[in-house]
Amino acid sequence: MTTRPTARYVRWAFVISCLVACTEHEPTLERRGGPLPDAGETPDPPEECDGAGGAGGVPATPVSFCQAEIVLRTVCQRCHQEPPLHGAPFALMTWEDTQQPFEPGKPRWQRMREVVETDFMPPRGIRLEPPVMPLTCEEKSTLLGWLRQCAEDEGGTDCANRNEELLSCD
Repeated sequence: MTTRPTARYVRWAFVISCLVACTEHEPTLERRGGPLPDAGETPDPPEECDGAGGAGGVPATPVSFCQAEIVLRTVCQRCHQEPPLHGAPFALMTWEDTQQPFEPGKPRWQRMREVVETDFMPPRGIRLEPPVMPLTCEEKSTLLGWLRQCAEDEGGTDCANRNEELLSCD
C-alpha cells in the first residue's frame, strides 16, 4: 500500500518536530529539601568518628545498626533495594551495602550522611504512590546518630527478632 507523498511528509515532519522539541527541553525532577551536596565534599572529615559520634547533636547513647536498619527498611529500601528502583544508584539492604565504596576513598555511609543531613534524601519530588515523605524527627535522629558513629556494626547486624526502637525526639 502506498501513501500519498504529502501524508508521508506530514508524518515525517511531525516525528522530526517531536524529536526537536524533546531535545530542546530537558525534563527536571521536582526537588524539595536542601541542595544536592557536592559528591567530592564531605561536611565533616571521617576523623570526627570517635565511636560516640563526635560533635553535632549526636545522642549520648550509641545507636545500633538495627535501630538504623528500621529507617533503612521502612524508608530507604523503597528505592534502595536489590535491584535498585526509581533511579536509586545502589542497594541499601545490608550493613555491608553501607560499607561499599561510593567513590574512591569514600564509603556509601559517608554519602548517606551528606544527603540526609541536607534533606536531599529522601527525594520528595519523585511521583510515587503513596507519596515520598520527609523523614520524621525520630527517623532522621536515629539514622544520623548511627551515621555519625561511622556507621559501625554496633550491636551486630542480624536484626531479625530484635525489638529495637527509634530515638525519641521529646
